Amino acid sequence: MTLREFEEFGYKQYFDKLLDRIYFDMAGTGGWMPEVNHALSVIQPERLAFASDYPHEMIRPADYKTYLEGIKSLDIPESVKKNILGENIRTLFKV
Repeated sequence: MTLREFEEFGYKQYFDKLLDRIYFDMAGTGGWMPEVNHALSVIQPERLAFASDYPHEMIRPADYKTYLEGIKSLDIPESVKKNILGENIRTLFKV
């Protein structure tokens, strides 16, 4: 089904409503920043979280550091970065 058909049948609004209920763990991208940018283009930032993915694709501390620096350097508001790097998870688990 094309996006246009998806919209014409009225599925897009329902899909978006369901998608907005899911949290996405960003640790599973292997630190690939193009994937982070893509996620930010289709998923609400309030639903993105740098969390733990197992088994870990990244095992070297330097890789985590580079990935976190990449997230911190994104051209998005500081509050969104803060949420992605921890506050969204705190909200989800009410801690």
